[in-house]
Amino acid sequence: MSKLTQEKLKENYKLKGEKFLIDLSSEQLLSIQPIEKFTFIKIDMISELYVSSNNLRSIEEIVSYMLSLQILDMSLNLIKSIQNIDLPVLESLNLNTNQLQDVPKLVTPKLKRLDLSNNRIGVFSEQQLPQLDTLNLSGNKLTFLPQMDGMNRLLTLDLSRNNLTSISRLLDKLPYLQNLYVQYNQIPGEYMDELTVVLQSLVSLTKLDLKKNPVCSIESYELKLLKARPSLRVLDNLEISENVIINMEQIDKRQQYDQIVGMAKDNYMQWMSEREQARRDILNTLTKQKEMVNEVFDNKWYESIEEMNNFFDFIQDFERRKLKGQDIDVDLETLQQWRQKIIQSENMRVQTMQMIAMQQQRNRDQAINNQLSTKNMLEKLYDIALNDPDIWRDLKRKQFDDGSRQPSQQKDRTKSSNDSQQDMTGRSRMSRFNK
Repeated sequence: MSKLTQEKLKENYKLKGEKFLIDLSSEQLLSIQPIEKFTFIKIDMISELYVSSNNLRSIEEIVSYMLSLQILDMSLNLIKSIQNIDLPVLESLNLNTNQLQDVPKLVTPKLKRLDLSNNRIGVFSEQQLPQLDTLNLSGNKLTFLPQMDGMNRLLTLDLSRNNLTSISRLLDKLPYLQNLYVQYNQIPGEYMDELTVVLQSLVSLTKLDLKKNPVCSIESYELKLLKARPSLRVLDNLEISENVIINMEQIDKRQQYDQIVGMAKDNYMQWMSEREQARRDILNTLTKQKEMVNEVFDNKWYESIEEMNNFFDFIQDFERRKLKGQDIDVDLETLQQWRQKIIQSENMRVQTMQMIAMQQQRNRDQAINNQLSTKNMLEKLYDIALNDPDIWRDLKRKQFDDGSRQPSQQKDRTKSSNDSQQDMTGRSRMSRFNK
């Protein structure tokens, strides 16, 4: 550590044009006091002051008296706060690699270049810097962008290595911005649509760096940014040429095709599995319904058979008694009622069987049609990916139809055989009665 001496100051105090510059870099200074006490120094004529790589802990008050100061370099020090910076003609301020945590409002209307990189800045107050063209805020702890309304002449903005999740405050604020650096932040993939809108508003942007952000993992990320801002010439350190754009488009098409085919195949296989499961469920449901209907019908049938058997037993008894010459007290009206009752029961049984068979067939056809049309678009998409949709569709439909018809046809044949036997029994008994 050392103090500022007259000899050291004279050695580094030089005339530049009509003004003076002082270069005290790398002198291990704790302070630039008492610079104003040296009579040969003209404070109001100093235009450039370089005090980087020292151990300064503040911007001392003497700096505010340097009314001609245009360049101030205080980088690589231990400065924790900046106050009272009121320099009307200052054009360049370098405070990189200090210990700043916030930046108050600066009164420097002519400022063009501001370097605040590699500090600990979490708060950057709204500024009115209408001439500022370069702002470096890289390597800080910003979680959101400062307001940019008072810096609309910016050409270069470096926001890299912070904790930003959005740059939406740039929307319609910086019409002259040419270079934007936002690499190594936390901009998420969900921000992609908002990011493209912001880029569309940056009409002069030619260089953009967003690498090492989560949004970079989005499919065809580069191509989407180029479509949003066609004026880009450098993206993530890659120079953009017409060939690069063509290659990106081809890669994007291949990726989209592969993705569509993959999704179609997966979805189709899943649909086939679901359809097969649905077919099994439908068959199980139909089987259960048929069993329930058969059970109800059997109960009714048994009641009718029992009633018919009772009647035929009565007729047989009637005939035996008649053959023996016994008196039979039965009038014709009673016999007619029995005959009508048997005929009505037989007709109702036949109609019931027909209605049940028709309803089962309608239910089966409706369920199968519903399943066949549930995901028709996925089937078409998969068939297009396989390039022969007609053959594939016909084969699958034939396979499904054959599988659903065979069980029902076998059961219908069995039921038809049983029904014919029962009908023959009924007819034989009726013929006996009519005789």
